[in-house]
Amino acid sequence: MTGSQSAETDVLQQGFTFLEGPRWHDGEIWVSDMDGLAVHAVDVAGNVRTVTEVPGRPSGLGWLPDGRLLVVSMADRAILRLDPDGLTVHSDLSALAAHDLNDMWVDRDGRAYISEMGVDIESFLAANSQAVTKGDMGALATADVPTAKLFRVDPDGSVAEVAADLRFPNGVTVSPDGEQLVVAETLGQRLSVYDLRDGRLAGRRTASLGFLPDGISAMDEEGCVWVASPFTNSAERVTLDGQSAGRVRSDRMVIACDLGGPDGRTLALCTAPGADRTATVRESRLETAVVSIPRRVVP
Repeated sequence: MTGSQSAETDVLQQGFTFLEGPRWHDGEIWVSDMDGLAVHAVDVAGNVRTVTEVPGRPSGLGWLPDGRLLVVSMADRAILRLDPDGLTVHSDLSALAAHDLNDMWVDRDGRAYISEMGVDIESFLAANSQAVTKGDMGALATADVPTAKLFRVDPDGSVAEVAADLRFPNGVTVSPDGEQLVVAETLGQRLSVYDLRDGRLAGRRTASLGFLPDGISAMDEEGCVWVASPFTNSAERVTLDGQSAGRVRSDRMVIACDLGGPDGRTLALCTAPGADRTATVRESRLETAVVSIPRRVVP
């Protein structure tokens, strides 16, 4: 296993409200400005273009095989699709998801895997404000919250529940060969790894991390993933059994990350000065770091 580490990040662009769900696509890093209610695409020079506005608070992003964008509308508990004439509902999960939807990964066949929070995040943060302020991961991890689910949305918009008993499922990724799915459980302080066959999950294994994970990247060539660790101001490179294999540090909370770019070695990080946020404060950044092991690509 080759270590992959960078001492610091560079700021690619700033002035966002709260960035989430970064995904490399066609040479740009696409991000959801959750509180800014918009999806943006940023090129490697830092030029920003606004792709679409999402009044229901955007989060996870992905693409159908024909190139159309899918975006999680958190408050609507729906997956929206960007057609040539604008956004439309691709799939409505409001009858199945008890709380806001969260992150998403869309595989090469157009199947979308979506996490739900399982808790009202604003109420949770308010009830645990002292632990959040202190970065007390132990207190947050032992908080009493219901377990949550993972859903699959097929290309025709039909929905299936594919996993349950998850403690605040957050970032989701699928291996490049389509045979494994990984979900970061924030309040479980762990990864859950599943075998994936024809959209069905089986053989769950858990890997303890020792930190509260948030977003998660695409896999690299050694089968590792980068996991955002907000309370340590870092992105952690880990094996699927939870072993540390590298770190990238920021001077602020790292909320989500993805690996890609022109040579596959650019780690994009969504960062924020703290967990408290409002739509009027524009202090979220998109940062980057060059790492040694590139993203794995399967033809």
